[in-house]
Amino acid sequence: MYMTKERKKMYSADTILTLCKQDPEFNKYAKTFYFKKNQKIFDLTDSSGKIFFLITGVLMFTVRFGESGEDEIILNFLKENKLFSKNMLAQIYPSTSEAKALSDGACWAIDRYFFDRILTEYDVKEQFIIHELLGLSRDTFSHLRKSTTSKEERVRMCIKQIGEQLGTKGENGEIVLPAAITQPIIANFSTATREFVALIIKKLTSEGILQVRPKPWIILDVDRL
Repeated sequence: MYMTKERKKMYSADTILTLCKQDPEFNKYAKTFYFKKNQKIFDLTDSSGKIFFLITGVLMFTVRFGESGEDEIILNFLKENKLFSKNMLAQIYPSTSEAKALSDGACWAIDRYFFDRILTEYDVKEQFIIHELLGLSRDTFSHLRKSTTSKEERVRMCIKQIGEQLGTKGENGEIVLPAAITQPIIANFSTATREFVALIIKKLTSEGILQVRPKPWIILDVDRL
């Protein structure tokens, strides 16, 4: 389904949250809570009845698989001004999907029935769900596309993706990554071993593409990733 910029804006998290806040009962059904780094967001409250809006902080979505759920991959990352819910993730991924905090932050926790009522009143519920599921499908396709590349290409692609999604762009085109990004996270996201990721990071550093000391990491030349 193709969406123009105007339609995407209509179903953006900011727009939907604005519609919710316009309702006089918003503060009755929406509460702010604060989380700490490494905390599982879905463990903080009854997520089955909540829609979350990330106010500040950085999160990552993970999926566990395998017979005992011992294997885990990072599906994607999220920063402020985004909506998410476990129910939406469950439409595509198993119940083992989780949202974990990479930094301290805060969320709005909005009652799902209140949220559904607002979407229905403004006649945007179906389109909003399609918009969100398309985003999750793109994440899945991105992982499938990475699986067709070499390990080095996957690591490079993952660092670039994190920079584009979470990084802060400097005056000279460099991209400063969040301090929470580490080699283990890159390894998990790229499905490469930590040892291999360490080798590639050393290579990127020697080539002047990446700076890892002092923290935070800085992508010096994103076009060469």
